[in-house]
Amino acid sequence: MAKNNLENIKEKLLKLGKPLLAGDNRAKVLCIILSVFLWFLIKLSKEGYTGEVKFPVIYKEVPANKKLLNQPIDHLKVTLRSQGFEILKYKIRSLRPIEIDVSRLDMSNAEHYTWNTQSRRNMISSQLGDNTEIVDIKPDTVHFNFSLVRSKKVKVYFKGKRQISDFKTLYAEPVITPDSVMISGSEQTLSQIDSLFIKPISPSEDTDSLDVEVELEMSKNKDLEIIQEKVRVQALYTSLTEGKFEIPVKVINLPKSYNITLFPNKVFVKYQLALEDFSKVSKDDFEAYVDYDQIESMENDRFLTVFMESSPPYLKKLIIDPKQLEFIITEK
Repeated sequence: MAKNNLENIKEKLLKLGKPLLAGDNRAKVLCIILSVFLWFLIKLSKEGYTGEVKFPVIYKEVPANKKLLNQPIDHLKVTLRSQGFEILKYKIRSLRPIEIDVSRLDMSNAEHYTWNTQSRRNMISSQLGDNTEIVDIKPDTVHFNFSLVRSKKVKVYFKGKRQISDFKTLYAEPVITPDSVMISGSEQTLSQIDSLFIKPISPSEDTDSLDVEVELEMSKNKDLEIIQEKVRVQALYTSLTEGKFEIPVKVINLPKSYNITLFPNKVFVKYQLALEDFSKVSKDDFEAYVDYDQIESMENDRFLTVFMESSPPYLKKLIIDPKQLEFIITEK
């Protein structure tokens, strides 16, 4: 039923419109439209119109030694007085931003600056037409929070698989070039960072060497900037082999009035190392001991733990067998 009513209204409007558009009436309607248009142009050409225009704001020329911690306002509401055409033009073209040159602000206070928009009308007025007067600006203040940007050099470290299988590992510490990079940010952020790592490397088991460019792990802190985001990593991998020696065990801190007998008095040292270093190792490189002072803290225990006093630094794995020895103490 509502549909029928709409159809009836539409039909009546068409009947009323036909006489107006027929013959001389059509010319009359065109004259009326033209008159209204001319009246509109005359009105807009007059001075003294005011209107509020919302301008986007962009900030440029932020000093290199400062970083904005906050996001200042992204638009200004400016009330303008000018010809109607000018006001209309700005409303249509209000996507054109107002540029704020941060380097021209008085930032004697390194951390905070408050910009009074009313006192800086010239900066905004210079970006508008000569015949346009600024009546008001909202908001009346814009707050900037800055931090001083500082830089320092930090060490870069390897991150990834060092032993890529049971019998293959890095032969030596990888060479990273450069071994340190410059980072910049606020003083507080820099104080929390003293090293960086490369992104993890996972070479295949048949890898013998690496010479690759690797990205650094980036900090989640947006206040931190890493000047160089990639480094070169060179590494050699080697096959592992195993060896074994039987060595004597000495006793330390034994009182002169006592004798001690160990069962057994020798242990096996089993080790794993790079194939290239196998010929360097001898039995004399290993020294094992037990400590008599352990006995004072033992409760009904008949075993002393064996420790290594010295062993080659390039071993990848070292096992003492047995790890504990029985003992008997007698007076001299």
